[in-house]
Amino acid sequence: MQLQNLPIYSYHNLGDLNYMRGVLCFRYKDRPESQQLSDSPTVGDPSIEWGNVTVGLDGRFQFTIMPAAEFPKEVRTTDGELWRPLRECPASCSGRGSCQQKDPGEAQDGSTQPSQPHCVCHAFFVGDACDTPVPSYCYRNCSGVGTCGRRGFCHCQPGIWGLGCTRRKAYVSDKGWQPNHAEMKIYVYDTPQNVVHRQDRDDNWSPHNSNPMIYGAELWFLEKLLGDWTVRTENPWEAALFFVPDFCYFHIGNLGLQHAFFEHITRYLESRPWFNLTVGRNHILTATGDRGVCSLYQELPDGVRPAIHNTIKMVHFGQSPPHHLAAHHHSRHHAHNVTHPPPPPEERFPGFDSFRQ
Repeated sequence: MQLQNLPIYSYHNLGDLNYMRGVLCFRYKDRPESQQLSDSPTVGDPSIEWGNVTVGLDGRFQFTIMPAAEFPKEVRTTDGELWRPLRECPASCSGRGSCQQKDPGEAQDGSTQPSQPHCVCHAFFVGDACDTPVPSYCYRNCSGVGTCGRRGFCHCQPGIWGLGCTRRKAYVSDKGWQPNHAEMKIYVYDTPQNVVHRQDRDDNWSPHNSNPMIYGAELWFLEKLLGDWTVRTENPWEAALFFVPDFCYFHIGNLGLQHAFFEHITRYLESRPWFNLTVGRNHILTATGDRGVCSLYQELPDGVRPAIHNTIKMVHFGQSPPHHLAAHHHSRHHAHNVTHPPPPPEERFPGFDSFRQ
């Protein structure tokens, strides 16, 4: 079976590449790829063959068929339950979950009745049939003029669009608009879903979608910015700054490879006129992992386009340098007054070359 080749930035982190090794997969015999279904089959179905998936560091999948004698007799989910066909669950889980069952002889919680197949919903949905979206995961709760869908995507009423259904006007460039730096305005990109999106993790809730949202700084910031029209503008031609929702943590995780991801975002931005006016110098991207964008500049190959350097990076966490700033003060004793000024910026973090560039 030919599986889609995905770029490496689409993985949560390098650990996922190792996790994918040996993953159990199935396919229907004698069916073209266009008719292969993702519905969980009945274990033992003779029309199914099983295999393993391996993935290399280049992000390419390879499906290898197992010997028939090794086909599984049952399939367990990560929480130890039995994997069941979707048709055995209410409304087939609305196509938004997996069908699972405790061991048939095991009683359901709080009863003496045998367990029944039940839905385990994908991220952003709840309910017995996974038919209820969680509105709090749609920005601004779709502003009351839209319906919350998957991955926090709002289906807006006609004439309204954008993240959280907050856009109602469009502007053209021939009116002589100019940024007013005395009253700074920020334009928020509506990045298309096929570029970046607030994705789930293996169809389940991502760690940054749950409480405490330790890496949710971008989500909270964007939620507030979308509703703050004292600084936000719908007119990109009068904007002094441009905020780009990149959902970085959703795509590369805490310590994932950053260069390929920001290269992907930058190529999209270069197709927009406002980015090219300043080569990205007034565009803001986010990186909410523990090391900010430190690894980005370590990964950059020779001859990289400067546009990746130019954009403003807003980070949440900042990891301390190997030697604390206080260790470089001339006064070594806390009881003494500091008689010398702090070292200049280029000398504060000798362990990080990027601070001296």
